[in-house]
Amino acid sequence: MGTCFFESAENKQVIDAATKEDHIWSNKKMKGDEGLNLNTVECLRGRLLAERQITRVAKEEAESMGNKLVELEKLLRKEIALKDKAERRLKFLKKKLQYFNMSVQSQHSDSSEKFKNYSSGSFSITSISNHPEANEEKHHKKI
Repeated sequence: MGTCFFESAENKQVIDAATKEDHIWSNKKMKGDEGLNLNTVECLRGRLLAERQITRVAKEEAESMGNKLVELEKLLRKEIALKDKAERRLKFLKKKLQYFNMSVQSQHSDSSEKFKNYSSGSFSITSISNHPEANEEKHHKKI
């Protein structure tokens, strides 16, 4: 079988001759030529079977790689969707934080203005109840 690969020109000649010959000529062949033809046919059959096996394996690998590619594309789409969702959430939270910072700053500026008004005497203090239960209720409501 190892000689098949080195005798490719001879194999081609044998194949060409076999296709052109009719049945009468093939019956008259000598036994030596028949042995060569059988070896050539067996060699070609072996090569054909090997090529079929290689093709089958390559096709299976290509199909497997295609399936993996489809799965990876699905995972990529999911990851992109999650990333987009996280970016939207981050943007929302940044706006919310910015709003709270603005709110805290405005409260801070309001309290500093109240302090100024208090120091000038225009701020009025509300009376605190003398009942301890009322003060306690106010304290619990704040908590």
